[in-house]
Amino acid sequence: MPNPSRLLGHLRSTFQSGFVRSVATLAGGTAASQAIWLLTTPFLTRLYSSEDFSVFGAFVALMSMLSIAACAGYDNAVVVPDKDEDAASVLALSLFLAFALSSLVALVWLIFTMATSLLAQQWLGDLQPYAWALAPVVFVAATFNAVQFWTSRRRRFSSVARVRVAQATVGVGTQIGAGMVAATPLGLIIGQGLNFLLGVLVLGHTMVRELGTYRAAFRMQALRASAYRFRNFALMTTPALFANSASVQVPVLIVARAGQVAEAGFLFLALRVMQAPLTTIGAAVSQVFYTEAPQAGRDGRLAGLTHDVLRQLAIVGLGPLIFAGIVGRPVFEIVFGQGWGRAGEIVAWMVPWLMLQFLASPISMLLYALERQRVDLLLQLLGMLLRIGPVLAAALLAPNWLPEVFALTGAAFYAVYLEVLRRVAGLPLRSLMHAIGEARWIVLAWIALGMLLRAGIHAIGWA
Repeated sequence: MPNPSRLLGHLRSTFQSGFVRSVATLAGGTAASQAIWLLTTPFLTRLYSSEDFSVFGAFVALMSMLSIAACAGYDNAVVVPDKDEDAASVLALSLFLAFALSSLVALVWLIFTMATSLLAQQWLGDLQPYAWALAPVVFVAATFNAVQFWTSRRRRFSSVARVRVAQATVGVGTQIGAGMVAATPLGLIIGQGLNFLLGVLVLGHTMVRELGTYRAAFRMQALRASAYRFRNFALMTTPALFANSASVQVPVLIVARAGQVAEAGFLFLALRVMQAPLTTIGAAVSQVFYTEAPQAGRDGRLAGLTHDVLRQLAIVGLGPLIFAGIVGRPVFEIVFGQGWGRAGEIVAWMVPWLMLQFLASPISMLLYALERQRVDLLLQLLGMLLRIGPVLAAALLAPNWLPEVFALTGAAFYAVYLEVLRRVAGLPLRSLMHAIGEARWIVLAWIALGMLLRAGIHAIGWA
């Protein structure tokens, strides 16, 4: 039986640490922004058609991949230098590259539109009328990411938390307002663009004043030195991030192209909904962990820090993810309407994948902190092959099982990922199991709650 006082002691020590207070601050802002999205999704689905969301999804997919490449990975290096002046130079380099790539995207769009409009239509399909928005949205998205790293380096986590709530409010509010006037994909796209733009304006206001004291960091010599010093971020990080994105986006496209249009819709909804808990806690932990890991590595306490982070993640996140898998089908039927229960079934298959991802993704930043980008690149390339290959095979041999195969490949990849991270951090396997085992009684409580809720829903006849 669990010892209540011991469990309370663990929880008290966990939430009293400065690290966790920073995580809680970021997680609070992220949770509020995710809550805004989740609460407004039923309104958006009633304003916009599935075709509108399909075009918007294609836009977001392209925008996400281009914004990953925009800073050539240097934005991830902003928190690494010991001196703020060096970090300012890395930030300036990131912003310059973001502008350059966004300008290239705009030029390519202009050439395609004027010279090869038929080819553009064949490649972009229904997205073609809205492709002009890619360049500006890619620029503000990449800029926001770089500015956010600078703000985190300065440990202004409360500013990041507040801006995320404002972003969600303005972005979703714009999408709803545009949908009430004229529901087209453009309304969804503009809302997404304003989301990033607001973040840049709010966080960038303070950043500009700070950078004024580091004018030497903007000289060409300093930019060249930063580009060379952190070249592995460009050579290794960007391809790794591309591979990571492709490992998720390509299987979804395969599901749609295999004639499983409805299944693609269910998978899209399941992924969007389940990203909320992952983003709420995982992204906040990742951002704070990244600021702590470089010094922890220099001090020889990285294994201990990694153990503590994994323990906190297990306590906070594993139980709710299992709970979501248990109640997924009936709850999706209630919240999103009749016929959406299949998305809840997919969530149940995704639980092992999401649990391992929830543990691995936040601490994956230690590969950047230790400048082990080559390891990350190899892992992401492995993940791309491991996830796309079986889905392609399933499309030919068992098309009705595509989402399930996709979910299982995710679990396999993140199991390998977590093991590699454990070794890089120097964390013994026994310590890893101890960190996860600390959550066992909380997980059992979530399982019991999920079974009771599912039984209650069926007894009432709601789903």
